[in-house]
Amino acid sequence: FNTPYQLGTQSGDMPADGQMERVEARPGDMLILGTDGLFDNMSEETILAKVQDGLHAQPAQEIAKSLAAQAQELSFDES
Repeated sequence: FNTPYQLGTQSGDMPADGQMERVEARPGDMLILGTDGLFDNMSEETILAKVQDGLHAQPAQEIAKSLAAQAQELSFDES
């Protein structure tokens, strides 16, 4: 857990070392894509609740901005 691949000049990890998943998306499905900046700072339950709360009230872009802002704010929390 929490040992992600790190690509860079000082890393031995290569793009080929990454993981790929395929999922079948169907009409009505919602895909939430994010980096460790989102998923390391917010639980899946919190993300889902925020998306569901905003789904009918605001455009997807606004929900994404809100998620990013909250994840950034949480990243500074030292507790």
